[in-house]
Amino acid sequence: MSCGECDKCRALGYKFCIKCGQSFAEEANVPEHHIVDEPKPFFDLLVVPAIIVTVIALIIDAAFIVIDFPLTFEWLFNRTDYIVLYPFDFIRLMVKGQALQAYWFVIAVALISAALVFIYDSRDAFRPKEPNYRDRWTATPLFWLSLLLGSTMLIEIALSLILSAMGSPIVIPSALVDLPLEKALFLFSEAAFWEEICFRLFIFGVPMMVIAAIARQKDFYKYPLGGFGVTRIGVIMMIISAIIFAYAHVDGWGFSKMFTVIIGGLVFGYLFMRFGIHVSMMAHMITDFSGVLMAGMDDFTSALLILSILVTGFICIAPLLIHTVKGVGNLKTMRWIGKPVPAAEAAAPEFADDITEECYDDDLQAEPEEVERIQSADAQDDSQGPRMD
Repeated sequence: MSCGECDKCRALGYKFCIKCGQSFAEEANVPEHHIVDEPKPFFDLLVVPAIIVTVIALIIDAAFIVIDFPLTFEWLFNRTDYIVLYPFDFIRLMVKGQALQAYWFVIAVALISAALVFIYDSRDAFRPKEPNYRDRWTATPLFWLSLLLGSTMLIEIALSLILSAMGSPIVIPSALVDLPLEKALFLFSEAAFWEEICFRLFIFGVPMMVIAAIARQKDFYKYPLGGFGVTRIGVIMMIISAIIFAYAHVDGWGFSKMFTVIIGGLVFGYLFMRFGIHVSMMAHMITDFSGVLMAGMDDFTSALLILSILVTGFICIAPLLIHTVKGVGNLKTMRWIGKPVPAAEAAAPEFADDITEECYDDDLQAEPEEVERIQSADAQDDSQGPRMD
């Protein structure tokens, strides 16, 4: 036997009716609220060719590090290098001989480890039979690296041509022309590793950690390695670190280089902020390893791979612009600091409020301590027998 309040209490997940006391036992189920995500637009599928090319480039770059590691290791024994704390060029540590070889070992291990973690984090992109696959693969680091890599490289090339037409061409430093394979592999691997440590970890991640600690974020100690999510302060720090990153290239490349490098700095900063430093290292490595490809592969093969990155990047221009506009629009509602709340979690409280508003009447809206009072009053009314109007 059920009263008029049983259905309301059952919908709210109560174990018994607060009106008549009937137990719902195993029949009580909290109604599930299924969040229907906005359908993914067609333009995200344009990134698929770029993903294929990115995976190929990543495999080739990692293969160069592994296969040619002994060659570079031996070459470094009689060399001297300076580890520079960018952008503070006056802070230098001279390393040579075995110390330089150990440094190269650390770089190689770090980049290969970053590549493995990157692939693991992108595992959803390789599971087409999983439910909600289209939603999952577009949230992977592989999708976003592939979207940004070739398209931003193409934008940088276009900007370089504009600067040349304006009489401010970007001249490649003579030290980076016609490099032997072992030197190219060391220099560009070091750039992908050490520059990300300096410009993303030290200049971006550490200040974010301090800000998060001041804001009493419990996971503030994780911020230096990135992956803390896109927030308003994070976007501000991303722009600042990109400007510093670009300015650090002026000394060797000239002032014009700053305009193109700042684009790469924004890309690396975004990937660092959203996914972590291992993803920004992969983006940096693939971008810079064109010099390694030209030194270690025949001209046709290296040119074909670089051209493939640019062609797929051209295809990604449209989705890049759409995602950029959408991201800028989201700044209005974005948090200042802290891990962004997933859409499903953010919508759950709203659904609970809707259920409460629809199902509660004046009695059911009472605080828990009022429930017992209401039950007692109802029991007394029932004990008095039928009422005469």
